[in-house]
Amino acid sequence: MEVEKRWLSTKEACWYTSLSRNTLYKLLKEEKITANKVGRKLLWDRYSIDRFLESKTDEDKKVEEILESLP
Repeated sequence: MEVEKRWLSTKEACWYTSLSRNTLYKLLKEEKITANKVGRKLLWDRYSIDRFLESKTDEDKKVEEILESLP
């Protein structure tokens, strides 16, 4: 059984999300995702990232449904 890490480094979070470092910091500033500073390192909360990405997926599905219902 493989245990997934909850806390990701910035490099890992960028890889995990396919987002740039600047986009991650923007989402953090907008309080859409969370991170904790440990010493000099910022560790990104994977659970928070997952919730954000799931909410974006749900929004995308709603938009697609609306577009498909248009004549």
